[in-house]
Amino acid sequence: MKPREKYESRGLESLSDRELAAIVISSGSRGVHYRDIANNLVTELRKGSPDRPVDLETLSQVRGLGRVKSMQVLAGIELGRRLYQLYSSEKPRISSTKESVAQFEDIKYKKREYLKAIYLNARFELLHKEVIGVGNIDSLFIQPRDILLPALEKNALYIVMAHNHPSGVLDPSRQDIELTDRVGRVAKELGFVLLDHLIVAKNGWRRIVQKGSDLV
Repeated sequence: MKPREKYESRGLESLSDRELAAIVISSGSRGVHYRDIANNLVTELRKGSPDRPVDLETLSQVRGLGRVKSMQVLAGIELGRRLYQLYSSEKPRISSTKESVAQFEDIKYKKREYLKAIYLNARFELLHKEVIGVGNIDSLFIQPRDILLPALEKNALYIVMAHNHPSGVLDPSRQDIELTDRVGRVAKELGFVLLDHLIVAKNGWRRIVQKGSDLV
């Protein structure tokens, strides 16, 4: 029985991981059967973890999958993750810098520099995560509004932003410090609070202290 037929007759829950992947793949490519692609896809996805999920470049190397279908697979996974959070009655609570750091595990191992932010309500519950930019902080034209607009849209109060240093060096650059101070100042003027700007890397993390902050 083909995966689609099994889905219709027995329901979604009856499908194995590979059958689910086969439905997502839907067709093969030249010289590669769709079931083989699905098997290879599941094998590759299982190599990932919450801390180090499989990325587009890795998935694109699966024989017969290609870049476009890899995007579709990863987009489907991300959509499912977001909807799961949306339907969940309990929002994760971020009550310390250490817990904030855990929200940025996915960018620690990136080979390019990512700037990401999380948004919390007045009870420090996680409302939203967003990648603000990709590239080098020195070359990214990041404005405070890029970080603060999602806070306004999600009715957040607190913001934590972080970026990774692929080199592993945790020392902040002049641009890192300037961005922290600029965002913190504008956030305060608009009624938001920038709790932290963090540098994360595979070997640890570091907080960038804002000017005038009593954090140590």
